Amino acid sequence: MTSRKKNKKAEKRETNLKNNDSDKKSIFILGDSMIKHLQGWDIANEFENKHKIYVRPFLSATVQSMFDYVKPSMRENPNHVIIHAATNDIPSDKKSESIAQDMIHLAKKIRSKDCSVAISSIVPRNDKESWNIKANEVNRTLEEMCKELGLDFVNNDNINPKKLLNNGKLHLNTKGTKKLRSNFIYHIKKVLSS
Repeated sequence: MTSRKKNKKAEKRETNLKNNDSDKKSIFILGDSMIKHLQGWDIANEFENKHKIYVRPFLSATVQSMFDYVKPSMRENPNHVIIHAATNDIPSDKKSESIAQDMIHLAKKIRSKDCSVAISSIVPRNDKESWNIKANEVNRTLEEMCKELGLDFVNNDNINPKKLLNNGKLHLNTKGTKKLRSNFIYHIKKVLSS
């Protein structure tokens, strides 16, 4: 084979690789300790590794601290970001509406023409009834605000706090993590098909 033909084949292979990479979407799941047992590679397997999925938990993160934590991930130019936060804001003195507004502000800061954003609802709690009520109020407000602003909303109401939380009554047990994983996979499938 002549060197000219070899070069053309190498160019074609390189072009194909670039085209395949450009079809790959990068999706980041950024959040607090509720996502700590999720694995990006495991979720990517659901999509036959055709897309890059990253899970980045920030333990004990509040919504305000997430403004700093998301910056390095945003430098990687993701196509879609799922934010799962506010669990650690519930015990604070902040009002439900204020927590929801902070989440929306974070989502708006992340969203761009190249990056869509989803807000994942706070997982129902089982540690203190008043905190669970507050979490539900935040979720209702977030869902309404997301609809108004054209942001995606991942609803985690199907996570039963009596069955899917660990003994600490706040974090997910193994089955709860699987349920959250399936909620994210369902959402990502919708994003990829749109």
